[in-house]
Amino acid sequence: MIRFISFLLGKPYETCKSCETLKQQLAVVNEEKKELTRTLIEIVKPKPAVLQQIEPSRPISLPVVASFSRRRAILEQRDHEAARVLKESSFVARPDNINDKIIDEAVDKLEAELNIEKEEESV
Repeated sequence: MIRFISFLLGKPYETCKSCETLKQQLAVVNEEKKELTRTLIEIVKPKPAVLQQIEPSRPISLPVVASFSRRRAILEQRDHEAARVLKESSFVARPDNINDKIIDEAVDKLEAELNIEKEEESV
């Protein structure tokens, strides 16, 4: 409105110094807010999980000419060794024991709430 009146009177519109100061302060605060948001997202963002590879204490080879009981004992020893390695490793990269059907239903429900169309899988 003030710009229109100043246009009708033929005088150029000049903003006051306090308005310019407020605009500059608003720009600074907005930039600080963006930087804070970026920092918080970087802090909260999960790091990729890495499973430490633990080698068995000694490799177990399966002899070709061994008897059935000996081969079974060797295979059981190999399974025990694999179980020990799995037990000593961290729990970071293990798959969750969650039913895929429950996950699919939850995803479908969320897509319905957000009005997201289903993408067709290409084969």
